[in-house]
Amino acid sequence: MKVLTYLALGSALVLGACSTASESANTSRPASVAGTSTHPPDAPSPAPTAVGVARCGVDAGVAPRSFTLRVGGAKLPAAAIGTGKDVAVLLHQTDGDGACGWFPVAGMMASHGVRVIAFDLCGYGAAVCPTQAPPPAQQVGAAVDWARAHGARRVTVVGASMGGSVALGTAGTVRPDAVVDLSGPMEWDGVLGSARAAHTLRVPLLGAASKGDPDSDPAALRAAVLASPGTHRFVPAPDGHGVEMLTSYRNSTYVPTALLRTVLRWIEGDFATARRPA
Repeated sequence: MKVLTYLALGSALVLGACSTASESANTSRPASVAGTSTHPPDAPSPAPTAVGVARCGVDAGVAPRSFTLRVGGAKLPAAAIGTGKDVAVLLHQTDGDGACGWFPVAGMMASHGVRVIAFDLCGYGAAVCPTQAPPPAQQVGAAVDWARAHGARRVTVVGASMGGSVALGTAGTVRPDAVVDLSGPMEWDGVLGSARAAHTLRVPLLGAASKGDPDSDPAALRAAVLASPGTHRFVPAPDGHGVEMLTSYRNSTYVPTALLRTVLRWIEGDFATARRPA
């Protein structure tokens, strides 16, 4: 899988363009007691674990609020970015240090009024999970439940690459308000295959992949999306994989692409507009 590191974030979301992401973490050093560090002078500081600037190394442009999802004995570092009532639960790729791979795209979404929840799945990032890790559906369900318990009006699960397979493959159990699958492989361990999942999915489904992507099966994903009985749309992206399809490099900076505009409308429940050609 490919990873892009973004050195700059566009100052505003341009509604006719979309872009890719790196990530951002916001973890502080351990507190000191009575002026004395909690670690010996010669001991290195522990690596940041929270999803934020300190760990992810890239500023999302909107300060993340870090927290931990606890489910089935697992501790999943997470962050909420933005304050909107329309919430996107972001599921990451296998690269990019877990949830950090969504930055600064998460900030672009937040600047458009969407609140995003990004977290580390078991086996990635800084997630701490038991040997018998909770299944992906339980992990995703914990994030969706957290969003609803914290004022979400709508919850859309948005996954990139592996995250796309997990988003679609767990939707029947998690029951989000909508799903977005960006370049998800048709099969992934621990979740229902994408073709079977889409065949019975009643909530709106948006899929996207680039024709020449060697890490996904665009034709199979398109067929699965178009077979979904609910509202659906498949978008053929010009290039890229996963989060890479959401940004483009213009005038020495990364800016949102047309696909990101479509994803944002899907999250907001504006399916009529989102189904028009970008």
